[in-house]
Amino acid sequence: MRVKRIGTGLAAAGLMIGAAGANAFAAQDAAGETLTVHVGSGVNTLLHRYIGSSVTMLVDADLFARKHVGGGAYLVDPGGDIRAFQTWPCATSCGDPTGGALVISEVLINPPVRESLALNSEYIALTNTGNSAVRTGDMVVAVSPWVYEFPPDHVLLPGETVRVHGGAGEDDRLVRHLDARNPILPDDGGRVVLRTYDAVVVDCYTWGGLSCPPSS
Repeated sequence: MRVKRIGTGLAAAGLMIGAAGANAFAAQDAAGETLTVHVGSGVNTLLHRYIGSSVTMLVDADLFARKHVGGGAYLVDPGGDIRAFQTWPCATSCGDPTGGALVISEVLINPPVRESLALNSEYIALTNTGNSAVRTGDMVVAVSPWVYEFPPDHVLLPGETVRVHGGAGEDDRLVRHLDARNPILPDDGGRVVLRTYDAVVVDCYTWGGLSCPPSS
């Protein structure tokens, strides 16, 4: 979970996840910085805090049969007032926030080299086909069982394309890496879903007879 401070005056807060109760953390980052709150354990730093849970707390929404209803996270100030929240899946006024501008432009399933020997030969490309910048930092690329998250400040300018490669490597703005240890795009069938954090499907690409989840 990421919390971005856009002003001043909130020195501390708690994060409530569903009915799990509030987990206090200091929110002393500067305006404009992003604080990432991790469910598990780790060493707390200024911009990374850890709840310390030993169990999964963020239940994914089922994009198909809706068997899992999803959940919510709430930023609560010391007085008990909710300052911000995120729920998933989206229930009302749902739609593609890019207006159709951000698309999956290429999925390289069969590269000219053996995938197991060159994991970065497989990739998923996203292109901004619109006339204004798109905040890709608000999107994730899901290719089961992997989910790739862009940095929170990631942006694609009009006409730009970013590639997400399957293996490891040095990231820059238009070349990203999933860091998988095995090929991510099986030849016999698969699905790539571009969606928002609240499970709004922005675009989808399938092969081998699989189907896309319904549009929100």
